[in-house]
Amino acid sequence: MEEHRPTRDYSEFHTEVDTNGFSAMAKIGLAYRINDAFSWRVGTFRYQRSCTLSHLRGFDYDQV
Repeated sequence: MEEHRPTRDYSEFHTEVDTNGFSAMAKIGLAYRINDAFSWRVGTFRYQRSCTLSHLRGFDYDQV
């Protein structure tokens, strides 16, 4: 029989850090309008890029 161990507190293994950064998004699409009531989306392309600090609280997150 396995011995029951109490669950660990969330704060023992988790650290929350807030930071600011820059984000940009571009989106383009093509639709074919059949009439006033119907249109058909032919394609969509979206690109998103986010930039934050690479050095945060003593850790280096730059993977280049």
